[in-house]
Amino acid sequence: MIGEMTQRVYREICDMKRPLSQLEIAGRCGCSHSFVNKEIGDLLRRRIVGRPARTRVSLVNKSGLLSLWMGKRGIRNQESMILKTDLDEDEVLSRIADTKTHALTLESAVRAMGIEEGVAINEVQVYLSPGATEGMGMKEGKKGASVRIFVSSDDHLYGMSREIDGVRVAPVSQVYVDLADWGTWGAHDAAVRLAMDNDDFPILATRQELESYL
Repeated sequence: MIGEMTQRVYREICDMKRPLSQLEIAGRCGCSHSFVNKEIGDLLRRRIVGRPARTRVSLVNKSGLLSLWMGKRGIRNQESMILKTDLDEDEVLSRIADTKTHALTLESAVRAMGIEEGVAINEVQVYLSPGATEGMGMKEGKKGASVRIFVSSDDHLYGMSREIDGVRVAPVSQVYVDLADWGTWGAHDAAVRLAMDNDDFPILATRQELESYL
């Protein structure tokens, strides 16, 4: 499973709008300069980033970075829990929206982004900080929505999330990698549809499979 700090560096580089110094990347990610130097050295060797200037790096192969990231992700090894509730999905999302640190991921994030065709959801999937469910009033039940909670204290993840219709959604790159690594057919389909909406994302489908999405 990939470490939190490496994910921060990958996330920051995926969102890069201009060349950055390694010191800038370290500051944005909240990690040491030496750690960033090590990660950038690996990405330079893989020709995923380049050096437009002596002290700066730029992203030259986003597809390669996402492929590398998804190969290391190991999302099923991340601490998580399932909460079965007596609330409907809209009420669950409303309770989640009231927390300061949350970010939807997997199919829940894709649907929040407006991609609904072919995206089936049987649970709400969200990153939450430790202890965030306390005080949310989500009692256990059998007739309401289920919530899959990925426990994370990664402030970088929450800081890079964006608000859509009142709820925060993880960065597109994070959502895509999570989907690609999750291992279900539903997540695979959602990853393909997300890639079709984003330039430089690898489309994980054969030509014949891709025809069914068009």
